[in-house]
Amino acid sequence: MTLKEPEMRPTQIAAIALIAGAIIHAVSGIVGQFVQASTLVSDDLFSYPWTSAELVAVSLIEAFAFGLGLVGFAGLRASGVAGPTRTARTGLGVAVAASALFVVAELASIAVRNQHLDEGAAGAVGGLFGLATLLLGAGLATAGVAARSARLWQTWRPTALLACGLWTLAMLGVVLTPLMPLGVTVMGLLQAAIGIGLLTRSTPVGAKAQPATATPSIALR
Repeated sequence: MTLKEPEMRPTQIAAIALIAGAIIHAVSGIVGQFVQASTLVSDDLFSYPWTSAELVAVSLIEAFAFGLGLVGFAGLRASGVAGPTRTARTGLGVAVAASALFVVAELASIAVRNQHLDEGAAGAVGGLFGLATLLLGAGLATAGVAARSARLWQTWRPTALLACGLWTLAMLGVVLTPLMPLGVTVMGLLQAAIGIGLLTRSTPVGAKAQPATATPSIALR
């Protein structure tokens, strides 16, 4: 007789996806900071600090990372740990939508990688990144406030959610400085903290564990 291995709940899988995507962001930021320090690429080009070929690879990797984040935030929303309020559900729903927008922006950046920043298409893609950043930050910050009020997610976890949202909003300014890549690293580390929080506490306080057969919904109801 063999013991059956316990199945991972969908929320735990979503947490692992969020952590994996966050690690990619963090590593990408560190690498980007080193590349920026020695690049010969003009800062007027959209691909800066990457070469054209490098940007294709970076954009595909980052699109994948944001896709993982989408899965993670959808699982976080479905778990109910941020609270039962409309504010919590809406905030995390906006974060899911923003992650999808980031995927689109990363893929679109491949098409404009050789353009100058002041060209129309490149400017539009840059605006898409800005909108996605604003929505992700606002969504996570709103959910963080709701989670702190609901007190269904123990200890440091709601604060990590709020901090990630606030830092993502701060990235709208950081992106204009030479420290932008390291700013992405900080954002990745904060997202990893959220993922760890979800992995270690995947159900609200006092709630029963989510059945292994359940699947997280990304419906924005």
